[in-house]
Amino acid sequence: MGAGLGVDAVMAGGDSAIPASLSGFDRPEWVDPPSAKTKAMIPVFSDFRFNIPTGSPVKLYAGVKLGAAWLLGDSYLLLQNGRMSGTTQFYFRPSVGARIPVDRNNPAHAFTVALTYQLLTSGNNWSWYGRDSVTLSSLGLTISYEFGR
Repeated sequence: MGAGLGVDAVMAGGDSAIPASLSGFDRPEWVDPPSAKTKAMIPVFSDFRFNIPTGSPVKLYAGVKLGAAWLLGDSYLLLQNGRMSGTTQFYFRPSVGARIPVDRNNPAHAFTVALTYQLLTSGNNWSWYGRDSVTLSSLGLTISYEFGR
């Protein structure tokens, strides 16, 4: 078990235009602040990992990162059906992977390669259609470096 802090790039797909059915509204909070299709995100999490013995220095593992995330900057993340704000988002990221030590004298130093699923969700957002909850999910591949004593 551990704790962590990360930096992720979040990219949204879909059309970046406000739907034509809403273009006549004159409420500035519906079109401001500005929105971006790509944002940086800072997740803060608890990291739980379960190692699977392999009989070699390379260890397989299953893990989960659980915590909160925030988008950086003043603009919203523009989604296909709304916007995600910079307020606190729930962060959930299970993974399966391999841990590859790089220093025989210090096994705390290692590269990890993992397949991941990531879920972000919160109820502090804005949708063109009146909902305030947003859920984003993705599949990915991560490569990271671990260090310690």
